[in-house]
Amino acid sequence: MSEFLDQAILLRSIPYRETSCILHLLTARDGRLSLLVRGVRKKKSVFRSELAPLHLLSLRWKKGRSDLGYVQELHRLKPLLSEENYLDALKLNSLAYVLFPEREPMSMSLLCEAYALLEQRRSGLLVAVWYLLAKHGWLGELHHCWHCMAEDSPLLWSQASCCCQACGQGMVLSKGLCLSIEFSMRGDNIRLSHAYTLNWMQMIQDILAQHGLKRLNFE
Repeated sequence: MSEFLDQAILLRSIPYRETSCILHLLTARDGRLSLLVRGVRKKKSVFRSELAPLHLLSLRWKKGRSDLGYVQELHRLKPLLSEENYLDALKLNSLAYVLFPEREPMSMSLLCEAYALLEQRRSGLLVAVWYLLAKHGWLGELHHCWHCMAEDSPLLWSQASCCCQACGQGMVLSKGLCLSIEFSMRGDNIRLSHAYTLNWMQMIQDILAQHGLKRLNFE
């Protein structure tokens, strides 16, 4: 059976039978994969100390007779972000698991970019989540209606989308809020007001709910 060498990020691990786990990984070559790692829950397993989320992993695996592949070798290479951001990064991992389809090669680089945004930006988690949602195609620009493309003033936030007054009813998207989001995504070092932060959080929660996903804990 064919063997493959790759780099990967661990998204989650699910216990399987008595001593094994099924790993959900984002890989550089093949995107999201589900691989079985045998015996990893044994005390003397060579994989135990190497298997860590939020680290770049070196991976050797082979295809199985079914769709589930098998881990042959696994090594932890380096952390991908600082420990102070680990909790928020795990939230990004959970989101990446549901956003990225299997076998989408760009997935790992997009998640790494989201980690970088989390580290670098003042409103890091908001920026990183917005980035992933935009790359997934669930967002548009906040200067026109997402339905008819009209550049109405003011635009509204209605049913998880930016719309003109002819296409929906909802919260007014003030110019200040839209510019704050735009500048935050662009990298300007601005501090969002408490009201704008809450509005941006709610917009993200609306988008997640619209697509049947769980709310994200921003605390």
